[in-house]
Amino acid sequence: MEMVLALRHTGMSLKSIKNYIDLCNLGDNSVNERLDIIKAELNKAEEKVNDSIKQRDVLKEKLEYYRQAIKVGEKNVIWGTKRKFKQ
Repeated sequence: MEMVLALRHTGMSLKSIKNYIDLCNLGDNSVNERLDIIKAELNKAEEKVNDSIKQRDVLKEKLEYYRQAIKVGEKNVIWGTKRKFKQ
């Protein structure tokens, strides 16, 4: 059960988890297939991390935009705008 929860926590689908467990039950004959599954799941996790980093960077950029707007007393701050404010 611990393995199922660990795999589920990584975002692996229940169908994939079942397949992985079925392969585990086959023993050493399925090691390469299990390795492929883990590699694929790692790639998915890395893509999610990269997407999260991009989202974080957008938010950090917008945060700095708002800080600058407040600092210079800008009154017309719009989300999609990327204006430079006069210091």
